[in-house]
Amino acid sequence: MALCRLSHLLAVACVLVALAVPRPALSDYSGLILSPREDAVALGRYVEVLEDPSAELGIDDVRSAGRTGDFVPSGAETLNFGYTRAAVWLRFRVTNPLPRREDYLLELRFPPLDEVDFYSPERDERGALRYASKHAGDMLPFSAREVEHRNHVFRVSLEPNGSEVFYLRLRTRGVLTAPILFWRHDAFYAHNVNEQLIYGLFYGGGVALLLYNLMLFLSLRDRAYLYYVLYGVAFLVFLLVFDGYAYQYLWPESMWLQSHGLATALGLALSFGALFARRFLDMPRVAPATSALLGAIAAMGFALAL
Repeated sequence: MALCRLSHLLAVACVLVALAVPRPALSDYSGLILSPREDAVALGRYVEVLEDPSAELGIDDVRSAGRTGDFVPSGAETLNFGYTRAAVWLRFRVTNPLPRREDYLLELRFPPLDEVDFYSPERDERGALRYASKHAGDMLPFSAREVEHRNHVFRVSLEPNGSEVFYLRLRTRGVLTAPILFWRHDAFYAHNVNEQLIYGLFYGGGVALLLYNLMLFLSLRDRAYLYYVLYGVAFLVFLLVFDGYAYQYLWPESMWLQSHGLATALGLALSFGALFARRFLDMPRVAPATSALLGAIAAMGFALAL
């Protein structure tokens, strides 16, 4: 019995000690130390997070002494906050151990974000530290981006033998996911060439399939093929919006289309997919109840698209 009580006391003492240990301050957070041997580094595990439910905090607020301790380590390779109305602040330190200035690219690999604000440190004429802001996201025209890319990309310059702290502010009406990569310039553009080739083959194959089915409709006059073509077009547009290519190439100056494109294309794909299944499987004759259900799904899809 005495041994059991002693073990309980030790457990409670360990918990109290753990709770008493303060969270690491930014000065104790080493962050990312760059290596010339790495072309790209995932920043997730080096990031600290602060959620702002009011979405009213600015860069000076989150840097203030009262807020700097509110940041907590992310503990994840890819940051995923789900559906949230809050603004999310990310803080990370990058150290350049080399005796020369290094230029990198910060890539946020999730195009459908409404607000992306990047804050980098700089010195004014008197040597005082201040933060310059760069902005991207679906609430700005594509031409406002610092780097014309389907993802959100920012240039980062690191002084020799220096260590700097950077901030990202993210906010969106949909899912907030933040896979962040820190790239060397040459590696980023080499990767981009290969990525563009793969996406080109994928979308080219999709367009070829749609053209083939369009020819089948024109020759057979069967509405099932028309529904399939319309479904394919809607789903292809959905993917183009989700991957960021629609904003880059189709409507680079229309924030409205970019903001509503995902829901509209998804609704139309749902509707035409249901109509295709209903027609191709001859549901009104084979299964009238299922046919009515598919008709209701198509109506719901059109309502979602409006």
